[in-house]
Amino acid sequence: MNHDAADTWMDARINNKEPWSDRGSKAVEIQALWFSMLESGAYLADKNGETELNKKWDKLAQKLKTNFYNKFWDKEIRF
Repeated sequence: MNHDAADTWMDARINNKEPWSDRGSKAVEIQALWFSMLESGAYLADKNGETELNKKWDKLAQKLKTNFYNKFWDKEIRF
């Protein structure tokens, strides 16, 4: 998912102009919600015998997890 600076619920603006904490297009909480939705969907698909949906959503969740670490993890500060 992509967005502009200060487009999420967490981004306030100073005097309705520049973002208070400009994170650019890296709203980590949106990625976490997306990951949680994929895992929940995979779980529910499994419980309902929807094997193909379970595999599809689990695969997407794992891809997101890998990409999350590649994009958001800072090796220097280990955060």
